[in-house]
Amino acid sequence: MSTASLDALFFRCGTATLCVELKFVSSVLAPENVAMTVLDPRPHLGMTPTEHGMVGLLDLPGPPVALYLGTVLGTFPLAPRDLLPLPGWLRGALPSILRPAVTLLDDKVVWLLDLDTLSNAPAAAITG
Repeated sequence: MSTASLDALFFRCGTATLCVELKFVSSVLAPENVAMTVLDPRPHLGMTPTEHGMVGLLDLPGPPVALYLGTVLGTFPLAPRDLLPLPGWLRGALPSILRPAVTLLDDKVVWLLDLDTLSNAPAAAITG
């Protein structure tokens, strides 16, 4: 994320609350309206994709792709002062699709999703 203030899309994906820069999401649709590759962060976060939810069409280079969003919570401004860096010991334990900082929404931790890493990540195996 840049050092300037930006608008972010906040969403609940499984048990995690995540956010991405709004500029990368061109629209939000029901999943049955999307006939393209859908990037799903849940397996990368150790979750089994069980529920259905909204998807966001992404404005990224390459073929059309969407992001599984689950429940959209809204868009909110995100300023650099809103970002809380994680301690080094925790950074090394994070899934690679998360950035090493968090923010808060209604006193709950929101993880910053790294779209570049997610879009280049191999499909995560679901164990359980």
